[in-house]
Amino acid sequence: MDNNPTQSTRQCPYCGEDIQPGAIKCKHCNEWLVNNPPPTPKSPEELAKEQKDKRDQKMVVGGCLTVFLVGLAGIILLVVLIAKWTVPDEEQHRRSIRKEVLECVDDKVDETLGFVGATLLSPFTSMAMKTDYVQSYLLDRFDQSNRIEYIRGTFTSEARIVNRIYPEGETISFGFFGMVFPSFDWDDIAILTDAESKDIMKFFSDLTSSDPSSSGSSSSTPAQLPKHRQEQTSTPARSSRSEPAVQEEELTTEENDQSTPASADTE
Repeated sequence: MDNNPTQSTRQCPYCGEDIQPGAIKCKHCNEWLVNNPPPTPKSPEELAKEQKDKRDQKMVVGGCLTVFLVGLAGIILLVVLIAKWTVPDEEQHRRSIRKEVLECVDDKVDETLGFVGATLLSPFTSMAMKTDYVQSYLLDRFDQSNRIEYIRGTFTSEARIVNRIYPEGETISFGFFGMVFPSFDWDDIAILTDAESKDIMKFFSDLTSSDPSSSGSSSSTPAQLPKHRQEQTSTPARSSRSEPAVQEEELTTEENDQSTPASADTE
C-alpha cells in the first residue's frame, strides 16, 4: 500500500504560494490562472462611479452642443440682419448699370475697329470714351431709350431694363450685402435707334460682301477730288494762262496813252 499522501496543493506560477489544484485564481496575488478568465463582478462603489462619470460626460457633450447651436443661431441671425440692412438701393443699381453701359460701348467700339481692320485707332477711341462729354452723351442716349425698374426684396434687390429689345423687361443686375452685380452686354441695351442699327448693319454687310476685283480696279483709277478741291486746283491754272493777255493789254494801254498827246500837238 502506497503511503505517499495525495497531492492536495500546487504552487502559484506568479507568487509561488500553495493553492488548490483546481484554483483558477490565486488567492494570494489575485492573478488569474486560466487563459479566459470570467469577468470580475464590480463592487457597488465602482458601479456608482461609472454611472456618475457617464452622466458627467453627457452633460459636457450636451453643454458643448448647446453652445455650438446657440453660437450658430447667433451667427445666422447676424448675417440675416446685415443682409436686410445692406440691401442695395436704386441709386447703387443705377450707378453700376451706367458704368457697365460705358464698358459695353467701349468693347463694342474696339470690336468694330478690329472688324474693319482699324485697331490702331483703339487707343484714341479709348481716350475719347473717358471724356466727360462723350460719356454724358452716351448715357443720355441710354436714358432716352431704356427704362430701369428697381425691385427691392427683403434681403436682395434687382433692376430690370425695359426697351425695344425687352418690352416686357429683363433683369440686368442683382444686389445683396451692399454689392451690385450687373449681368448684361451690348445686345441687351438700346443705344442706337432702329434706323441707325440698320444703317450700320448695311454698312458692314456691304463692306464684307464687296468684290475684291472691283476694289482692285478702283485702286487703279485715280481718285476724284471733291468739287471744292477741284476748283482750288484749277484756279491757279486759269490765272497763269490769262497773265500774258493781261500784260499785252497793259502795253497796248500805255502805247495809246503815249500817242494821244502827240496827236494833240499836231493839231
